[in-house]
Amino acid sequence: NEDDELAWVKLANGDEDIMLVTRNGQAIMFEQEQVRSMGRPAAGVRGIRLGPGDEVVHMDLVRPESAMLVITDRGYGKRTMLSKYRKQLRGGRGTMTSKITKKTGRIVAARVLDGADDELILMSASGMVTRIPAKTVRLAGRATSGVIVMRLKPDDRVVSVATVSAADEPEV
Repeated sequence: NEDDELAWVKLANGDEDIMLVTRNGQAIMFEQEQVRSMGRPAAGVRGIRLGPGDEVVHMDLVRPESAMLVITDRGYGKRTMLSKYRKQLRGGRGTMTSKITKKTGRIVAARVLDGADDELILMSASGMVTRIPAKTVRLAGRATSGVIVMRLKPDDRVVSVATVSAADEPEV
């Protein structure tokens, strides 16, 4: 459709689960087998049923012993072990992955993290950049808001988050 866009492509081996996270704090994890193979012109299948004004902010493959990281536009973040999420059928509303309030803002980024050495680079709308080790972001339950990972001025917002793996870093 005119407003649709392809945002993520992941190479999968067939036995991973799929995780979708929305801006309003919902997440759904379902088995890859629930997405059938289709040709290029096909529209695809519904992964998650969105509420009014909501949109998917990230898709990732679930790997054992991984954690879901979420960052909100007001600089809050948290990690939640993926074992805290239950598998659902594709196309449902999902479950809460983060408590969204005026104080925290909406989710701007989500990532499945496996490595203990991953680092996060956060950028704000005003151009402020922060680089932090991902393991310093607190582990918390699904229905919590998280902690401040980037201090912002009242009129600023987090607009981008990048993950840097130790494997991606060039040797010096």
